[in-house]
Amino acid sequence: MSDTVHTAPARPGQVSATGAGEQATTPPDPARHALPPVAAVVVLVITADRIVQRADLQMGTGSSASRTWHRVGPGSWRSSDPEFLNAEDALGLELAEYMDALALPAAVANMLPRHPADPHSLAYRQALAALEAL
Repeated sequence: MSDTVHTAPARPGQVSATGAGEQATTPPDPARHALPPVAAVVVLVITADRIVQRADLQMGTGSSASRTWHRVGPGSWRSSDPEFLNAEDALGLELAEYMDALALPAAVANMLPRHPADPHSLAYRQALAALEAL
């Protein structure tokens, strides 16, 4: 599969001022950012210590459900949010089952760099002293 990038030519009358102290000005295109009237949107936000799964269903009125997972150990994750099947009335059976069946993307979260240790913390100083003792 290949990625395709589509670019549209600038419309007449659009000006981009990028001199000193200027910001590019391009009017937003409302059609580009609007969801169609009927759509299911699934979003995963993955950080090293948190994974957020969100499902939005647009069918006249919008409804959504989300579940947040927090890291509790090197390979352990915990969520206190209800399962997506509890939101079956809002999302519909198919989307709720799909969201419940999604594998937790822990492998992606594990590859992301974690915040560096605080060099002033007691644990950091103890680990440094243990290394120096070797």
